[in-house]
Amino acid sequence: MQADYLRDFYTLVFSHPKSVGIQLWGFWESQINQTNSALYRNDWSPKPNAIAYQDLVFGEWWNDFEGITTEAGQFSQRGYFGDYTATVELDGIETEMDFSLNQDGGTDSTLVLTNTQAGDVPLENGNFETGDVDGWTITADDEFDDAPNVEFGGTNSSYFPIEPTAGNAFLTFGLKGQDIGNILVEQLIQVPDVAGITLSFDFRGAAQLLNMFRGTPFDLQVERESGESFMTPIAIYHPSSGASASVSNIQRKRVNLENFRGERLRIRFSLTNNGSGENNYTFVMLDNVILAPYSLPQAQLEVGDQNHVLVGMSASDDGSNQLESSTDLDAWDIEGAFEDLDLKDPFKYMDEDFSGGAKFYRLREL
Repeated sequence: MQADYLRDFYTLVFSHPKSVGIQLWGFWESQINQTNSALYRNDWSPKPNAIAYQDLVFGEWWNDFEGITTEAGQFSQRGYFGDYTATVELDGIETEMDFSLNQDGGTDSTLVLTNTQAGDVPLENGNFETGDVDGWTITADDEFDDAPNVEFGGTNSSYFPIEPTAGNAFLTFGLKGQDIGNILVEQLIQVPDVAGITLSFDFRGAAQLLNMFRGTPFDLQVERESGESFMTPIAIYHPSSGASASVSNIQRKRVNLENFRGERLRIRFSLTNNGSGENNYTFVMLDNVILAPYSLPQAQLEVGDQNHVLVGMSASDDGSNQLESSTDLDAWDIEGAFEDLDLKDPFKYMDEDFSGGAKFYRLREL
């Protein structure tokens, strides 16, 4: 009976979305006031309630997945929140990566195999998890006050006291009004020869431009290893005149590299100050720079009471997407268009009452 009670009670609490954990007050007969409530006897042999606990925590609720990736190198499963270790084997060589599924975090992780692309790692230290800028070439004048610096979640950064979007670290750098010049963060990358390959990255910007603004843009240049430029610099964060110190939402940019599969390219993030007021500044955060096939936007449906429906959406970057609905699959109505989603709060809900029949929803990239 005690084992049945523990199993049922734990299942009840675990199933409730407001639960954050269960505290078990004592589990060994030798160190508990009410010995009959222990999980383990004095000799550490498990009681039936201990077996029930183990079956739930290390069995039913313990994710252990295996499978083969798609041709694009993708593998997906639904898992519980928590910490994971992914192990991928290719040609007898294993590559491991630790990652987490958090309630407020992203659901995608990218593991770069060490034995792909003829031994070349496609992109190094894209999450800055080494704690420094290994893999990147940094060019910045020595007199700049806020040259690139790797910070960790929970730090007391005055500009970005936030959690990284991936892993435990992110890169921050900035320019003040008196810092005339550039900060360049660049790397030679090997573009994997897989369909739909893209370069994506997360960023956040903060600016205070109280006086005349003459330019502190944060851009990305992509060129061939030879230096040949084949695309216009991509504007990432261009604060306008009069910008306050408010910090923008975390956003994600995506660059399609499908036409450059198998090539070596140079990516260069640049922050440039051509001259602005003395008290002005622009600061940026960079994280989760990855090479991976593009993930299509997704729609999510939640049903409240009998006639209440919540529809939301999420996307893997800051592109434009459109939510549509239909009661007849031959005709679709536009419910709304969305862009520049906040990746920390990716779902924007449409709340409506509906009764009778069937209704369908879809999300399209514009």
